[in-house]
Formats: sequence, structure tokens, C-alpha cells
Amino acid sequence: MRLELVDLGATTISDETNACLTQATIPITGGDDKATYGEVQTMSALGLTARSYPETPEGKAEGVIVPDVGNEDGIIVGARDTRSEHVYGELEPGDTALHACDPEAASMVICYGSDKERNKVLAMTKDTAGDNILLVLDGKNDAIQISGFGLHFEMSKTNGITMSDGGATFTIKDGTIILSGQVQIGGVLPTHKFMVGTDATFAAIKALPGMAALVFQAAGVTSTGM
Repeated sequence: MRLELVDLGATTISDETNACLTQATIPITGGDDKATYGEVQTMSALGLTARSYPETPEGKAEGVIVPDVGNEDGIIVGARDTRSEHVYGELEPGDTALHACDPEAASMVICYGSDKERNKVLAMTKDTAGDNILLVLDGKNDAIQISGFGLHFEMSKTNGITMSDGGATFTIKDGTIILSGQVQIGGVLPTHKFMVGTDATFAAIKALPGMAALVFQAAGVTSTGM
């Protein structure tokens, strides 16, 4: 079986077969001097399909093509793009990454190996300000974490459930609800803001009119636990 290394360019979707078609060329003497296969089908693993990003001054995608397959001039059976080195360059032995093919894209999923007790899955992208948004499934520390926009949510065997905006924190652990920060129950005027932290404070909450007292009583809460 003959294989060739080709440069990958623009992609389209076939109107007839719905297959991903990719421009495949072979450099001859450099520049625009290239032999071309035209648009050829790209085959990846089942359940995984990627469309290569066109060439830029920073680099290009390359593929391995099998010429003359069936009634096709060739089919691409593997590809790489060195412009994604910022993702796979950070991997260690045993790690696996799924990432966008656009060299400017920040979206990725990384499955870390367990050889160094990492045992984590990380999904990451960037928000409109260029800051990271993270979802971490942490098998090493028995935790699930979501972080972004200065906010944080965690579920863990050790710490229970915690939500924080960097100032206030809400924690549920061992049947106890712990509030840290300034609290305002719906409908209460700003003059009624208070710090939750003692049984005396809880008594003040129960004394509030309307839904505020009912919510705490219905929950069966008898103490703030602090």
C-alpha cells in the first residue's frame, strides 16, 4: 500500500455523501508549485471528525493520504497540525487531548494519565475577556470544580458543596449550611443586611416577616452551624 504526506487546506462538506472533503496538495519545488489531489475525503475515528484549518504564515495542517482507494483518488486517514503545539506540547506520557483545530482556539479537553496521581479530566476555553473557564473532574482529590468569571463551584468528598464569588461563600457540609458574607433575603430592604454566623443572627432571620422566615422554618434549619 502506497502512502503519501500531503498539505491540507480548505474543507467543505459533500452535498452528495455528507463526507468531509479536504484540499490535499503535495509541494514540489516550494511556493505555489504543488501537485494536487483536489478535494478528497477525510476519515477519522468513529465519533470524531475534524476539519483542518487553512494554511497561515504560522504553519499548516498535514495529512497522510492513501491514493486510489475504491473509486476515490485518495482518502486522508490521519492528520496533524503543529500550530496546536500549545496544547499537546504540555502533555505528559499517558495524557490525551481533544482540541479545536483553529490555531487561535482555546477550547480543549485533556484526559490526564494516572502515573503521577493526576487522574483528572479538564475541559477549558476562554471567555470574552480572554480569561479561562474551567471544568475539572478530579479523581485524585475526589472533587468536581467549575471556575469562571471570578466565580467558583466545587463538590468534593472532603469539603462538601461550596460556591463562592471571591467574597461571599455558601457551603453545605455534613448536614450543615454555612454562609460567609453579607446576606439579603428577597424583599428585605438594604437596611436589614446582616452577617450570618451565630444563633442570635438566626433568631433575627426567623423574626423577619413573610417568606424569609418561612423558607428557613420549612428547611428545618435550627442553627447556622457556625
